[in-house]
Amino acid sequence: MDIKQIFKYATEDLNREFEKSKHISHNGNKGDYREDQLYFFLQKMLPKKYGLGTGEIISPCQEVSKQTDIIIFNQLEFTPLLASKNIQVFPIESVYGIVEVKSELSKEKLIEGLENIKSVKSLNPQDKIYRMTPGNINLVIRERPVGIIFAYSLANNSLKSIEKNIKEWEAQNHRESWPNLIVILNEGLIYHCGNIDHIRCLNNNDILQYSTGTTTVNFKEDSLFHFYSILLDLCNGSMLGNFDLQRYFNPYEKMGELIVRGHDRFQGSGSNFGKKLKLTKSFVEKVYNYCKTQSKITHDDLFLKIGGNLAVQGIEGTNFSKLNCYLYNPDNLSGIINGQLPVHKNENGQVFIPAKMLVPNFNIDINNEIYYIPQCYITANDYEEVK
Repeated sequence: MDIKQIFKYATEDLNREFEKSKHISHNGNKGDYREDQLYFFLQKMLPKKYGLGTGEIISPCQEVSKQTDIIIFNQLEFTPLLASKNIQVFPIESVYGIVEVKSELSKEKLIEGLENIKSVKSLNPQDKIYRMTPGNINLVIRERPVGIIFAYSLANNSLKSIEKNIKEWEAQNHRESWPNLIVILNEGLIYHCGNIDHIRCLNNNDILQYSTGTTTVNFKEDSLFHFYSILLDLCNGSMLGNFDLQRYFNPYEKMGELIVRGHDRFQGSGSNFGKKLKLTKSFVEKVYNYCKTQSKITHDDLFLKIGGNLAVQGIEGTNFSKLNCYLYNPDNLSGIINGQLPVHKNENGQVFIPAKMLVPNFNIDINNEIYYIPQCYITANDYEEVK
C-alpha cells in the first residue's frame, strides 16, 4: 500500500472541496464549509480517542479562550460542559490541541490565528499531574495544548514571508504562546528548530528549551501527510492528567503571575457589612514574596508552632501532617503554647498578653501550594469587594 498516494488523494479531495466553496456567496458560510472539510478528514483519520469540536475553552481561573475552529479533546474521558449544534465549551484539562483553519494565509489571517492559539495556551491551569515512566512516577506541570494553523493556500505571498511574519510576532510574545506548526496545503510546513543537528522542536517543551528559530520545508503535495503525522505524534505525546470539576465550582483567580484560590471568602463588617470581600493582589504578592524567602514546614511543625503539642494530636502520622506549607510570619509571632496564651513582660516587669498572635489564622492556595496567614496581619486596606 502506498501511503503517500493515499494522502495525495486526500489532498486532491480537499482541493476539490475548496474550489467548490468558491461558489458560496456568503464569506462566513464559505469559511465554515472549508473548516468542515478539514474537520471531516481528521474525524476519519484520527483514532477514536480523539474527539473534535468547535467553540470555546475555559479554565479554572474563570478565563475563556477566543472562538476556536477545531478543538481536539479526549472524548473517551470527557464531554463538553456545554454543547449545541454549532458551538461547544470544553475545560482546558480535556484539550490536546487546536487547529485554526484559514482559506488564505495573509499576514492579517496569520496574526489572527496566532492570537487565537495564544488565548488557548494562556489558559493552562499550571497544576501538576502524575507522569508514569518505566519504573518511575513523576509529578510534572500539566502541558499546554498544541496550537496549529492550517491554511488552504497562500495569499499572494510566500512561505518565507510567512516565516518572517511569525518571527516578528514571536519577538513580542513569550515562548509559551508560540505555535507548534504552520501548514499550507500543497506548499509546505513551518516549525521551530534547534541548533543541535537542526533538531525539530515540535512539542511545547522542546520549543521552550531548544528552539533557536523557525524553518520552512517545502513538502508540496506531501504537506497533508506531514501535517497529519506530526499532529498525531503531538497528541499521542500529550498527557492530560486528571480532571477535577470541583475546581470550576470554587475557581482560581489569576493575580499577575500568581494563581490564587481561597482568598475571596471573607465577609465584610462595619461600612462593608454584607459585602463579600477578597484579599488584594498587592497583599497576596506580599505574602508570596516573603514566604519564598523562607523554608517550607510540615503541618506537624506548623500546628506545633501555633498551638503546641495539643494541636498536633489527631494529625500525627497522617499524610496531612507531613504535607509541606508556608507560614507568613515576618514578625516571628507566638502561638498558643499547650492550651495557654503566651505571657510576655515589658521593661517595667508588667505582664501582658501580646495583641498580635499566630491565631486566629487562615490559609490560601497560591500556585498549588498552601500559605497560612495570621489574621492580625490583615488591615482594612488589604481587602476589596468581590465583583
